Amino acid sequence: MKYIIKGKPSGTFFNSEVKTNKSIFNTCQHDTVKAKISIEGQHDERPYYRGPLHLDAVFYFAESHHPNHKSYRYHLENPRLTQLLLFIEECAAKILYDSPAAIISMSAKKLYSDEPRTEFTLKELDNG
Repeated sequence: MKYIIKGKPSGTFFNSEVKTNKSIFNTCQHDTVKAKISIEGQHDERPYYRGPLHLDAVFYFAESHHPNHKSYRYHLENPRLTQLLLFIEECAAKILYDSPAAIISMSAKKLYSDEPRTEFTLKELDNG
């Protein structure tokens, strides 16, 4: 099943370390809550995925304002891909799977689009 989180992809998961900066805290908390609600609504109380799992993600950002943006297909700016993946792993925990540790492989990319969003799928892999 494909999960879609509408809006600019987020690379900052809300945790206790963020509480030192109030503006970052509010943004992170909002992004995290929005993503969890979106994922939960799409999963619709289906059972957890069982590990090992493969995560495939595409993060779509609004078109760049870079003078040569037409020549760029890939998003070459922050947030880093690792931050974006961590955000998905943590937001989907206890909704799609018990623990992010069950994800044993990933593929991901950052692209430009007229519709900023995050799309991802999980696949249960053979444990043999």
